[in-house]
Amino acid sequence: GWVNLEANYTRSKSLTDASGTQTGGDATNRNAKTDRPYDPRAIELNKSLQYTDYPNIANIVATVDLPFGKGKALLAGNSLLDKFVGGWTVSFTGSYANGALALLNAPYTYPQWGFEYGRKRVNLVSGKAIRTNISRGDLDPRDLTKRWWNTDFFTIPGTFELGNAPLYINELRDPNTYNDNMGFIKRTRVTESVNVELRAEFFNIFNRTNFGIGGTPIRPNVVDTAATGRFGVTGGPRTGARSGQMALKINF
Repeated sequence: GWVNLEANYTRSKSLTDASGTQTGGDATNRNAKTDRPYDPRAIELNKSLQYTDYPNIANIVATVDLPFGKGKALLAGNSLLDKFVGGWTVSFTGSYANGALALLNAPYTYPQWGFEYGRKRVNLVSGKAIRTNISRGDLDPRDLTKRWWNTDFFTIPGTFELGNAPLYINELRDPNTYNDNMGFIKRTRVTESVNVELRAEFFNIFNRTNFGIGGTPIRPNVVDTAATGRFGVTGGPRTGARSGQMALKINF
């Protein structure tokens, strides 16, 4: 047919009681790496979301051969017109997912006791929302009032206390990510044995900005004005701006 469409959607939840103990971490520092449980005799207390958890993922792939020109339903009777309106194919790919989980650390107030990689957890405050009402489109790394997360949903445990938050908090995620790419192909037959193919491909065609918030383990009360003042503020885009490329191919 002249239209081909494939789409899929995945709803999932990834849980583990050993996040970080079986892997070497990743380049974004979102994995807890060698984090050890509070009580090795009660591993179930460490049960949490896996750092690779993305609850919703949708993908679309589509190609359309436009119905114009020779052998098509429309404008098929003029060979000169066919050189301009015939032979067009439009393609689209889209990928959409929830944002990545972020780590939220509290600074040590006890000897390490084998706790590695800065993993002391915060206390969650009952009734306090993690997310603000700021939309992903309003985020601005230059505006400290545009926070993706609130700053009052957690407290720092006291000396020698352990936090009650899970390893990963479901609402503590980057904004959703949207990626859209489009391609255009024009095929023109010059002679019986020669044809020309012109391609134009555009990545992030709608120029969406996929902001990141986390990226590194967050220490909310580190004595660093810049760091604490930017809690919940985007650090910038995780994906590039719209870009494109063109190619010309002669087949003979």
